[in-house]
Amino acid sequence: MKAYIRMFQNYFDFRGYTARGDFWKAFLMHTVIYSILGLVSMELGQPQDQFNFILGVYSLVSSIPFFAMIVRRLRDARKSTANLFWCLLPLIGQIVLVVKLAQPQATFYKNSRV
Repeated sequence: MKAYIRMFQNYFDFRGYTARGDFWKAFLMHTVIYSILGLVSMELGQPQDQFNFILGVYSLVSSIPFFAMIVRRLRDARKSTANLFWCLLPLIGQIVLVVKLAQPQATFYKNSRV
């Protein structure tokens, strides 16, 4: 939960670093919250418009901090932020990006944490 809160605290911080553990913890929390909102939306039945609005707002609010966290994680793994363009390729691109995000912290940055 702390990693998820830090994701929102560093809302527009594209310069720092995000450790691998913090990234995956925040990713898991984001996925759980989004899944719960989606399940509640499905259970509401026909009058979904209000809840889909809430789900859409959550998606918009969390997209910038999540994007910033991905950029910081790529920097921590000493990968170029140009790797974000892998997302444009269906399925294969997301797999490649996940592999790059799962890389350990680069030894160059271990002693120069910001």
